[in-house]
Amino acid sequence: MGTTSGYITRNQDLIINMDAANSRSYTSGSTTCECLISTVEGVLENGTSFSPEYKGGWTFDGTNDYLNLGDRVNINPELDSFTCNVFFKIDPSSNDSNIIASKGNGSSGFIGWLIYYSNVNGVLTVRCNGNNTISQRAAQHISINKGQNYMVTMVINRTDNTIKGYLNGSNVGWLDGNYSQAFTGNSISGFGSITNSDDFLIGERPQLNLPMIGTIYLFQTYNFALSEAQVYRNFRFFGGRYDLSPPPPPFNLNSFLLDGTDDYMVTSPFSTLDGATYLSMSFWVKLDSLSTTQYFIRSTEDVYSYQTAIYVTSTGMIQANIANNGANFTRSATGAITVGNWHHVVVTLDNTINRYLKLKIFVDGTQSVGVSNFYNAVIGNGVDLYIGSSDTPSFFLDGNMDEVSIWGNHTLTPSEISTLYNNGTPTNLDDFSTPPQNWWRMGEDSTWDGSNWSIPDKIGSNTLNSVNMGFSGRTTDVPT
Repeated sequence: MGTTSGYITRNQDLIINMDAANSRSYTSGSTTCECLISTVEGVLENGTSFSPEYKGGWTFDGTNDYLNLGDRVNINPELDSFTCNVFFKIDPSSNDSNIIASKGNGSSGFIGWLIYYSNVNGVLTVRCNGNNTISQRAAQHISINKGQNYMVTMVINRTDNTIKGYLNGSNVGWLDGNYSQAFTGNSISGFGSITNSDDFLIGERPQLNLPMIGTIYLFQTYNFALSEAQVYRNFRFFGGRYDLSPPPPPFNLNSFLLDGTDDYMVTSPFSTLDGATYLSMSFWVKLDSLSTTQYFIRSTEDVYSYQTAIYVTSTGMIQANIANNGANFTRSATGAITVGNWHHVVVTLDNTINRYLKLKIFVDGTQSVGVSNFYNAVIGNGVDLYIGSSDTPSFFLDGNMDEVSIWGNHTLTPSEISTLYNNGTPTNLDDFSTPPQNWWRMGEDSTWDGSNWSIPDKIGSNTLNSVNMGFSGRTTDVPT
């Protein structure tokens, strides 16, 4: 008999949740399994048995055992995001491929999705095909051991157009494509609907010829893409039951969402850029709209209007101005920033070189070249630093900001900027070769006083304070 256990938050998006250790989900000796949150029922085929190990699991004999949940339409990702999460163990005696979960996609040329283990190379793979089958294939894979408990999570994300795998709550170590590199990517950009009329099977694929030998303890499906932080929390909730030690928590868990109306952040006094000959400013941004000019960063000085002003226009072009001089500027290409996507932006200054090369903008690891000119720059003494607005304040940012850092004595090199971009995942600056003078994590260590957020400077002493931002301004929407 199974025992009672719980499950994570956001259950309104949890489609299926079956747990062998929960008596409401399974009773020893039964041939059916019940979903804990709906009337979905699964059938244990061909004598699939129950093991009391770790409070309960369904054991599959590698011959013909599997769990059949029928053709569940809501298990088809279609054109939406989707997550499947499974706690499992491959038996040490396995000498063939093992299907862990499948909805179609019985081979790499069939539409649908699949999670499986290959005994030949000891690799766990998450895979999906769009409706053009052969041309629309994507996967990630990672090496695992037989005889060991794991949590695997497959996330099909239609926002960033990827399929990702997580092992014990982490995406670290996963490689794009399948093991043989018959297809090499994890991008699902341009994929059609992932829809298949085959039954949703646990422990087998539609052809019924690669049965699993091992144990399934618990499985869940969601009709949205779990974030890295949510996958990690899910693992922390259940992992201890199966003697699984959690990996280090994901580095980046939070960002701040500004409403585009009156939200911003400010610190004073701010002196990092005083008299700077070399400087760099790095941040991550995700805009919700581009209908008007929006400020990312503006630092003011004691004599003139500003030290630095970095903003985006309604065309998606970034402009940076230095030292209160409209003639000291650089612009990115039009469309460098797009709505609904995370972008990494870096602005650098080297005031010792050719005036047309002094000031540069990099977007997503690459210099974005528009028009640039630089007559003269003597940066005065700083007063305030604004994040998400100008100093009026006005031109408010409509979107998320994350991982803001400033160097007042260093011009980042293209190699360093590439390291910071890290293929779209923020870098831990604790390990960075040239640390900044200021680094605001934008949420991880922030505190709420009942009215506003206090955002600590992890390296310097310039704590940011939010203005007009509610408690819900801190979010788990982060670049990954």
